[in-house]
Amino acid sequence: MVDLTSLFDADKTLKACDNALVAAQFDEKPRPYLGASSIGEACSRKLWYRLRWVRELFDAAALKRFRDGHITEQTVISQLRLKFEVSDTQWGFKDIDDHFSGHIDGTIKGIIEAPATEHLLEIKATSDKKFNQLKKAKLELGEKMALRKWNSVYYAQIVLYMYYKKLTRSFHVVSTAGGRDWMSVRTEADNGFAKSLIEKARRIIYANDAPEGISRDPAFFECKWCGMFDVCHKKKLPERNCRTCLHSTPSAQGLWHCDLHKMPMDYNEQLVGCPSHAFIPSFVAGTIKTVNGNSIIYTMDNGEEYHDGEDK
Repeated sequence: MVDLTSLFDADKTLKACDNALVAAQFDEKPRPYLGASSIGEACSRKLWYRLRWVRELFDAAALKRFRDGHITEQTVISQLRLKFEVSDTQWGFKDIDDHFSGHIDGTIKGIIEAPATEHLLEIKATSDKKFNQLKKAKLELGEKMALRKWNSVYYAQIVLYMYYKKLTRSFHVVSTAGGRDWMSVRTEADNGFAKSLIEKARRIIYANDAPEGISRDPAFFECKWCGMFDVCHKKKLPERNCRTCLHSTPSAQGLWHCDLHKMPMDYNEQLVGCPSHAFIPSFVAGTIKTVNGNSIIYTMDNGEEYHDGEDK
């Protein structure tokens, strides 16, 4: 009998490609803003980490799924354009001093179910299993409630986009990878919920320290698979940049301000950081023992001392 595990493990060429795909993440620059596409996630700490440029690493399988999503989006748009008018594919918004932003997939006009109403267009690629779960939710709850039940993050995203775009309906196309099978879900605007999401974003953006996470239990199922697990639960220090420094605060027009050096910082300056970097205390696995100017001494959980904030 052939050992399939050994057979696939021996595929060294493709394994090398997967490793290169994973390694390429370290060359990617972080988003400068908090994205509307993720604000519906339950863990505010995870969202704050993203804004503060804690690197979130993914395995090769996840990265390929992201790529499938981008390819499928373009495939679906091209198919829709065979019959309907799709536009505004470059439209986006900025809010909260330009620290909160999002970009829509487009708008669509003339759909058969409601030809007189312009709809927000959003496209998502998903697995066959999740596709069938949405189909079931649509049958059981009706399409207006199906999306919220099926995926609260996607629902929050389209509600925000409808609010900022001043639309009352969305046409959400959910497809299996490559556009082999697809279905639509129409959803109505909910401006009250959109406003609550904007206030959530505001709290996260202006939080000086990490907000409470979804769970303090590292065995919690959503935590176990989170790309921020090591920083959140194991207190592994993130990379040094201005966003992880306690002296850095968001300011107007999407800029950040260094309270130590009394200066604004653009995107590239934030990436580089400076020798006076001092971690935001919630990143450090210990308690503050002494503070002397920019020099901070922590008593770590293991009893040792950790000195931070001194020129490095």
